Amino acid sequence: MHEENPNLLVGYYSVLPVRNYWDALKGPGSSEYQNWQSLNQRAMDLASHVDVLFPSLYTFYADYDYRDGSPRLSERGRWVQYAVANLSEARRFGKPILPFIWPRYHPSEPWAYQEIGDEFWRLQLETVKEHADGVVIWAGGDATGVRLWQNDVSWWQETKSFISSVIDPSRALDVRRAVMDHYGAAFGPGMAMISVESVAGSQWQVVVRVKGGAPEYAVSHDILTVETIDRHQRVTEIQGQNANGVTLRKRTIGYDSSGQDTTTDAVETNSIGGVLVSSVSVDYQSGIETAARHRIYSPNGDLRLDIDLVYGADGKLRSGVSKRFAGGTLQQNTLMYYDQQGTLQRMRTTHYHDNGRIKRIEFHLYVAKRLAYHRWIEWDELGKIVDHGRAFL
Repeated sequence: MHEENPNLLVGYYSVLPVRNYWDALKGPGSSEYQNWQSLNQRAMDLASHVDVLFPSLYTFYADYDYRDGSPRLSERGRWVQYAVANLSEARRFGKPILPFIWPRYHPSEPWAYQEIGDEFWRLQLETVKEHADGVVIWAGGDATGVRLWQNDVSWWQETKSFISSVIDPSRALDVRRAVMDHYGAAFGPGMAMISVESVAGSQWQVVVRVKGGAPEYAVSHDILTVETIDRHQRVTEIQGQNANGVTLRKRTIGYDSSGQDTTTDAVETNSIGGVLVSSVSVDYQSGIETAARHRIYSPNGDLRLDIDLVYGADGKLRSGVSKRFAGGTLQQNTLMYYDQQGTLQRMRTTHYHDNGRIKRIEFHLYVAKRLAYHRWIEWDELGKIVDHGRAFL
């Protein structure tokens, strides 16, 4: 699967570790607990083939007596002990942990499929926040089959309340702005799709994909830790990791008291399995990007895409060069020129044969962001002109 999509996060549900309730409650000193640990140890090699772990922490026993409705609050404490033990075992595998929890009771008992009360559900969310790296909430199905989504159900309102207590919306906006500004500067306007989503607490996931690019031109999913953020005066340190936990980049972005970016330069690299996938360098002056260079490499280390961008003092794009390679050989070279407003004005693209000779040259002129003139000349591999023409559009 990774060969088809290297950004895909792969893991097994309820396998690493093997879900265990009663032995987990026995405690680390018991033979039952140690036997459970030995069982998980035998699966340690399997962890090298996954990117993330999905332990199952579903709720088997209700915090009330189903016969008369009387409270059995001790069951909440037993769930916490069972959950923490399973998450501790998962931590031994050295991979990010996203446990599955369900706002309904497990169907193996008389209270099957009934919704967990708000207080018990909130306790589960808080426990997972403290001991895991995120969470997967399974919300589908009951004894009747598929359950349609209901936005007003009690457990969802409690979940939204919990999220609000963990993530300040104004802080989230600052993080997205800071990250998207600095990722976007490396590609230029409209050249990349960037998404920034909160994972948990200070953890953020960033996905960057070059528009129109093949799958290998997609920058892998980065999990960023924003260590310091403030709406006015801030220094944001961003450290990214790929799916294997390998550090991708570490960079400091500075802001003065007026919120002006004071970063002078930034260099980022992205590696997967020790192989360089991409690199980005950005120069700044008074918080404005003046130049950016982005390189993307194939799995064998050959340069595939090289983009150079130059910005004016106002931060608007002035010119750019894009080069595409195959097998280390230049296949296409595009020069781009922009007006004072940063709008594309003219472009020249040169295509090459595998023997290095020019294959085709195209000229494009734009008026009001629309292609107005197109001229081309084409040669065969021996250098003989085989086609030419022009068009006014």
